[in-house]
Amino acid sequence: MADKKLMVDTSLLIDYFRKTDKNNARLVTHFKNYGQLYISSITEFEVLNGAKQSHFDFGMACYQDLMFLILIATLHDKPLQ
Repeated sequence: MADKKLMVDTSLLIDYFRKTDKNNARLVTHFKNYGQLYISSITEFEVLNGAKQSHFDFGMACYQDLMFLILIATLHDKPLQ
């Protein structure tokens, strides 16, 4: 598990943010099965650009906590190995 890496998409983050019981989100399962999760800089943009002000007021702390666990791969990074 420690060396397994996974790039997740916007849909998994949205699923996580919408779940009342976060433990039932697919993202949590992926955290358990992979050593490191990544999102692309495009996914980060999509999440931040698509959020309404009410989402920021309620969920920005949750998003920031999540981003401590997920690395953001930029378009200039080398491919994940």
